[in-house]
Amino acid sequence: MGFCEPREYLEFMRQTPELERMLVRSGIRLCKYWFSVTQAEQRRRLRCARPTL
Repeated sequence: MGFCEPREYLEFMRQTPELERMLVRSGIRLCKYWFSVTQAEQRRRLRCARPTL
């Protein structure tokens, strides 16, 4: 969605599963939710939060 560089996204996607495994192994119950928002809606929300966009 344009918030980071492609290499940063790939690094995030590489690190996240291991972080989640570590949390679960530590006894933390991890609940994940998937929310889908269109780019147009995300843009609208960001404009409301940061009117300079």
